[in-house]
Amino acid sequence: MKTILVVEDEKLIRQGLVAMLRRAPVPVETVLEARNGQQALEILHAQPVEVLITDIRMPGMDGIELMQRTKSLPHPPLAIVVSGYDDFNYAVEMLRGGVRDYLLKPVERQKLYDTLQKLENELSTARHECENTEQLRRQALRYLALDGSIPTAEREKLLARYAATFPPSGYTVLYSHLQPGALPPLLEQPIHDIRGNCILIVPPDTPTDADPTARLGQSALHHGLAELNMACAEAATAYRRAYFAPGACCLAWQPPAEETAAGVVEEKEIQKITQLVGVSRWREAYTQVEALTLRVQNNLLTPEAMGDAARALAKQLAATYRTMLPVDEDLDNIADIWRYASVQEYLAALGGWMDAFTQRLAHEFDDYHNKQKIRDAVVFMRNNYAQSLNMAVVSNEVSMNYSLFSLLFKQYVGSNFVSYLQTLRVEEAKRLLTETEYRVGEIGHKVGFTDEKNFLKVFKQNVGITPTEYRKAGQLGKR
Repeated sequence: MKTILVVEDEKLIRQGLVAMLRRAPVPVETVLEARNGQQALEILHAQPVEVLITDIRMPGMDGIELMQRTKSLPHPPLAIVVSGYDDFNYAVEMLRGGVRDYLLKPVERQKLYDTLQKLENELSTARHECENTEQLRRQALRYLALDGSIPTAEREKLLARYAATFPPSGYTVLYSHLQPGALPPLLEQPIHDIRGNCILIVPPDTPTDADPTARLGQSALHHGLAELNMACAEAATAYRRAYFAPGACCLAWQPPAEETAAGVVEEKEIQKITQLVGVSRWREAYTQVEALTLRVQNNLLTPEAMGDAARALAKQLAATYRTMLPVDEDLDNIADIWRYASVQEYLAALGGWMDAFTQRLAHEFDDYHNKQKIRDAVVFMRNNYAQSLNMAVVSNEVSMNYSLFSLLFKQYVGSNFVSYLQTLRVEEAKRLLTETEYRVGEIGHKVGFTDEKNFLKVFKQNVGITPTEYRKAGQLGKR
């Protein structure tokens, strides 16, 4: 409970009530005092009060008149009447008029506390309902602001329910990548879209220099909740133009007739940029992307077309190079130009990725370096062929990307990984068949086969005869 106001003309009684309230089991933040109804009314007009405890008989404005006056307040307090037996009839009338309880003088401590607990429960329920109502209203407001495809019937239902809660005066919408540090006067709390961009609903002629570092888009003047989606769309369009401006600024929405930007980024331009990156000419590739952003600044390309081009470039880079390099989260990030605060930030991220990528590409495809890694892999396989080996284990052992290892192993060794491993195992099996008395199944296990049937199958595929036949042929050759 935040604030209780005690209204009592007798000082000792008033002080006794205040003392009990300050020791009450129901937490009370502030206890205020008034000597009569007039002084109490002045306090009620100056600040919100949740609970009013008042005497009936007081000089000047009595408790009855005070209660009548509180009904005109925006948020009337919950009231408790404290009085003697002589005022019982008055108290009954006041209870009928909305007073929550009636306590006889001298006030019993426990009865006061029980009444306070009852009022705290009522206030808590009201606060919870109010919070839920406001949360639902905020959700509806965000829905109406950001979704232009709401079915007509649903939209009309939401407008009918919430239009009266929306500021009726004219407004404009400000749209920014980040919430400005110093907010201008707001008609509503900020709304955030799926990217976290900030949408501010402000009175007309609101200064837009609250944060000199912010890029803002501003809508035209609008009225009423029904126009909020249009206003947000206008502000977002203006923001996308501000996004490409050389410095921080606020740009106002312009009607489509004033927009002269046209054209798209052709696929061959995207392919050329991708190829330049692949041959380590990333600075040329970066310059070409930068030139696209300058076309937006000069109104030769729409911001939306540039956003599409950024996605297409990231997709093309992934399709061309992802088989040789692991999945790259930074590449996924630069696919979305609007996740950055400005085009300068986007270009910096793109340039950084291109530089790092080409360095990594050069490292991965250094011929001598890669040949040495494959030689190390072959030595490792010869020393460990009897173990449980696969290409993932060996490529990890020599610190090479799995896809690149597969490609270069066949190129440098002359056969694929599985065939080479089988050859190593079969050659050792042939030696054991001719030089030892181990059973065929034991030999298969010693050279790395976990399944005897698989050993027999692979041996025959490579040698042309079974292990038993090979052993007999070897024994005949010794005679």
